[in-house]
Amino acid sequence: MSTKITMKAARVNAGLTLKEASQKIGVTLQTLACWESGKTSPTIKKAFKLCEVYDININDLFLQ
Repeated sequence: MSTKITMKAARVNAGLTLKEASQKIGVTLQTLACWESGKTSPTIKKAFKLCEVYDININDLFLQ
């Protein structure tokens, strides 16, 4: 995937609900919701896990 996308769009494109994604990434549903809304940001370790789960490139996620 080479287009720049938002965290929510990446999750939806991966076919995951907020709950499913949070479980696969290893964070609470509230934490993932805060990342998606821009209230907080993931640690670099969690960002890479998020990209692994969503099958996207880290640059596509953050270089918008």
